[in-house]
Amino acid sequence: MEVLKGRMLPVYSGSLPEVKSLIKSWLSRELKVPKANVFKGSMKVTGG
Repeated sequence: MEVLKGRMLPVYSGSLPEVKSLIKSWLSRELKVPKANVFKGSMKVTGG
């Protein structure tokens, strides 16, 4: 899992809770950001 925070892209590679709300709460605590700022999505990076 990769999450953009400021100018950093921390990467987490471990097991996550199954329930979406638990995942949002966990990410919020780990990244020290409001739960409202955690959302599901994907990002494709291309070279240029």
